[in-house]
Amino acid sequence: MSRRNLYFFLLILAVVIPVALALWFTIERGPAKLAFKEKTFSSLKGWGADDQSEAFVAFLKSCQTLTAKPALGIPERFQTVGYVLAFAEVCRVADEGKGAFTASGAAARTFFEEYFTPYQLKVGRKKLGQLTGYYEPLLEASLRPDPGYPVPLYLNPDDQITIDLGKFRDSLKGTTLTGRLEGDELVPYYSREEIEGGALAGQGLEFIWVKDPINAFFLQVQGSGRAKLPDGSFIGIGYAGKNGHTYTSIGRVMVEEGIMELEDVSLQTIRAWLEDNPDQLERMLNQNASYVFFRPLEDGAGPFGKSEAALTPGRSLAIDPRFIPLGLPLWIAGEKPSLTNPAEDNEAFNQLLIAQDVGGAIKGELRADVFWGFGDNAEILAGHMNHEGAFYLLIPKTVSLEN
Repeated sequence: MSRRNLYFFLLILAVVIPVALALWFTIERGPAKLAFKEKTFSSLKGWGADDQSEAFVAFLKSCQTLTAKPALGIPERFQTVGYVLAFAEVCRVADEGKGAFTASGAAARTFFEEYFTPYQLKVGRKKLGQLTGYYEPLLEASLRPDPGYPVPLYLNPDDQITIDLGKFRDSLKGTTLTGRLEGDELVPYYSREEIEGGALAGQGLEFIWVKDPINAFFLQVQGSGRAKLPDGSFIGIGYAGKNGHTYTSIGRVMVEEGIMELEDVSLQTIRAWLEDNPDQLERMLNQNASYVFFRPLEDGAGPFGKSEAALTPGRSLAIDPRFIPLGLPLWIAGEKPSLTNPAEDNEAFNQLLIAQDVGGAIKGELRADVFWGFGDNAEILAGHMNHEGAFYLLIPKTVSLEN
């Protein structure tokens, strides 16, 4: 082979081999999928130090709601008669022995060890997921229109149409489309900007009016909250639905616009910037076209997650139900913000939680949002929590998952 031909041959190899490898990884292997690696409870960091009785109480709440709706929040991978029956059976055991299992953390730990197997979740080589937090904000509000309370919250509109696309195509299972009819055409439902501009005015959907537009926005991000009325009484505000538009993090928009660095983004820094830049408030909030509708709750009732169970601070978890079934326990091994210096310091967070909720921003196999409850500490933890952690899903022992 001549030197010229050798160079040409080597050039061809340099081009063809990377392309062939890329095609092999893309076509033959495809994107990495969620894998389950069986573990022992003794291998879970901090397992013996946690008080699992708190998680057991939360688990019972899910049992009471989900056994009545066995198809709710079950990913395709788990949609077998075996899983539904296995979940119902562990719920039966939990209910019958609840007196003993709530007596102590050790008793509850025995229950989980006897009836579940822990599996570490990973996607390809990725073993750590993203943990954030949410909470119940407190808002000043009025049950009647008032110039001092200019921001209305709306009930779920009657003209919304939600379509389960999985009924039309298997590849779209778990995907829904929300819109409204405009003549004979289904069009996207009103965006945040359109709703704030009065698209729903005059329909009698307003049920409460809020003093601060920033607090109203964060209520929508959190999904539920409490309102303090002018007479000093309180009511709960619960999630009822949303307009179907994709959730956009305005914190990420601020990073993209160079307003702040990614590591500086928190609920607290976003709020401070919005308060300092009132001329930019409307534009920035409208970057998130997603809009949440609410319903009134009795004070102290709920909040309720997608599983329809009342959420438990520090024990309820929002997940992506395309991958993790609602109602199952997850062991999280990671970190959380320190209450004394949340912007700088972290502390261990090794705890058993229950998958009871979902969220517009909670997308992906290794993604979860911890519910922290109500109050100043809850706001601090939720506002600053953005950490990595290992996820271990507890699956009933009679269920066998093939990776």
